Amino acid sequence: MSDPALTAQQIIAHIRFVQPGIDKTSALLLLYFTAGWLEAWHEEPVVAGRFEAWEYGPTDPEAHAAFSTTLPRRLRLGEEDEAVLLGLEIDAVLAWGLGDAAGRRTAAPSSALIRTARATPAYADTAGEANGESRPAFASGPAIPADRVRETFRELARAVAAGEAEGPERPGAEALAEHRRQAQARSLRNQVAARFDTGPGLSPA
Repeated sequence: MSDPALTAQQIIAHIRFVQPGIDKTSALLLLYFTAGWLEAWHEEPVVAGRFEAWEYGPTDPEAHAAFSTTLPRRLRLGEEDEAVLLGLEIDAVLAWGLGDAAGRRTAAPSSALIRTARATPAYADTAGEANGESRPAFASGPAIPADRVRETFRELARAVAAGEAEGPERPGAEALAEHRRQAQARSLRNQVAARFDTGPGLSPA
């Protein structure tokens, strides 16, 4: 199994770029979903994350500690097909997690994300909620085993494929072709704009 290609901080920075003003809890839960869904789709870890069962859901302690210094930054992976598809997959998970709030320049509400994340077996079993035990602490908790996260999202992926659960749709060849088409259209628009640009400081006589 190869090493994860992306760090948790890279994903958090991209989340903060995609959703300006997002609160810390929502961003950290989106990190959990991104890491889980990508591993289910690729059958190996893609994002380096280590999650614990905190009160409001699965949390990566290092990403939590670094949140305030992790500035918004678009994730740029290259233009090879594999890299473009990975970027589309990440954005598909974020769009699913943010729902109607995606792209709005306001903080996304975290309540729905909290409910969804806390309902995943990896979290519920570790936190003891399935057995009605006491809730974990606000900013600490037991480690969620990586193999339990892996199993949870593999089961979710199978359920989504069977139409038995809701989840993000993995982008494929059609999404890649549409991305290429849009990129070409933007390039053409930029070329046209550059051709007719009179340059700074110039004005009609």
